[in-house]
Amino acid sequence: MADHKQPDGTSSDPAGTLERIGKYCAYQERCTDDVEKKLKEWKVSVTKIPGILNVLRKEGFLDDTRFARGFVSGKLKINHWGRIRIRYELRCRKIPEKIIESALNEISQDAYHDIINMLIIKKRKEITKLKTGDTRQKILNFVVGKGFECEAVLNALATMEVKED
Repeated sequence: MADHKQPDGTSSDPAGTLERIGKYCAYQERCTDDVEKKLKEWKVSVTKIPGILNVLRKEGFLDDTRFARGFVSGKLKINHWGRIRIRYELRCRKIPEKIIESALNEISQDAYHDIINMLIIKKRKEITKLKTGDTRQKILNFVVGKGFECEAVLNALATMEVKED
């Protein structure tokens, strides 16, 4: 039977919807919340959504743990976000706290501190002809604003200042 499209572009055929949402999940790693929102956007019946989600999980298209790991890795390495910002964003996507903790625990301490140091150096180069106190505060605000813990940034700043003296 042919897949009949409704005027809004959604499929009246549940198998067609499942195929379409499978492609959506295969294109890029998605979390359950992303998929639920997309299905609601496509005006899929609220009663059918749990069944669709179960099929996607069974077939390996949907896995919040895998999503969280990839999200943490990407946001740390590419966007240079700290744990605080990453945790916040995962909570906004309704990822369970246990999964968030597990994914954040996979972050290498050395890599984390290297990113903090890189951000400090980057910001220090951008700031010119200011008093040392102002420079330090601007660097701290910048790195903490990217979601890194204040204590970790202060420790890195102290270590770097000792090396530079």
